[in-house]
Amino acid sequence: MPDHKKYRATVIKGILGHDAVPRSVIARSMADLEKMLDRRFRELNERRNGLARAHAPFREKLLGELRNDPAWTASIRKLRDTHKSLKSRRVDVPKVSAKKERVFLGSIGGTRVPAYDYPWTWSATSGSPSVSASANVNNGQIRLTGSTDSNNGSSLSARGALGIFFSSPTECLSHFRFWSNPALSYDWWDICAFDSAHSDGFIGLYAAAYDWAGGQTNTPADQMISLWSDDSWWSGASDRGSNSAYPLSASFEVDANHYYALWVWCGIHDSAAGWGTFSGSGSGADLAVSVPSISWEVG
Repeated sequence: MPDHKKYRATVIKGILGHDAVPRSVIARSMADLEKMLDRRFRELNERRNGLARAHAPFREKLLGELRNDPAWTASIRKLRDTHKSLKSRRVDVPKVSAKKERVFLGSIGGTRVPAYDYPWTWSATSGSPSVSASANVNNGQIRLTGSTDSNNGSSLSARGALGIFFSSPTECLSHFRFWSNPALSYDWWDICAFDSAHSDGFIGLYAAAYDWAGGQTNTPADQMISLWSDDSWWSGASDRGSNSAYPLSASFEVDANHYYALWVWCGIHDSAAGWGTFSGSGSGADLAVSVPSISWEVG
């Protein structure tokens, strides 16, 4: 009996004309993205710390009489305990129906299914939050989880992505589109009393173009679609949600002088002040994404 799965992969490889570029080459270019993300993360922390310093006199004024109220300190203890219990809450990884790898006619196109070519994760922290990021090319799952420190001010960012290789099967400049419909589940929260807390998350498509010497030339797609975003100073907010097939699509021009890495990616960011006796804040998020397929069409 012929190995039909191997045959389908060979057909798509034949259309592209090349094996996927090694992960080590793609990883070098993603290092530049990581440096940019690190810089953005530091800038966000500087902005957050500057706002906290500006708000400090107002905050101290508001807290004045409350420091002598036992009921107030008891409420802060309860909020701190809520923060600790929320840190361990996790969403289920969404289930997706199996897709078939295929080639379709008319315009030239194809659908890739796991195992994908490239995994990527990145994270950054200030203070001592907890954070984890994983991207599995074999099952198509991305998981990002984080929560701020219960005791001190902290912040975190995490991103994960799964990608495939593409090279244009035509010599001329051609219109190109790629898309995916990942399933996702998320659970985020922020709680606070006279201190700020923030949580946000996104999903999208990312594409990088390379010359055949391996140098990245441009980023034709850099999509970050907000799933949630909240800033709170008092009480806070939370939400859980899911989507069985989130529609993602991007288009640009491709040519035979370049090859491309096409990614589904997602991210979370959380920051909070930690908990003291009379005030505090905490935040966290759990995002699970399943990518059943990544499709492309050229021409």
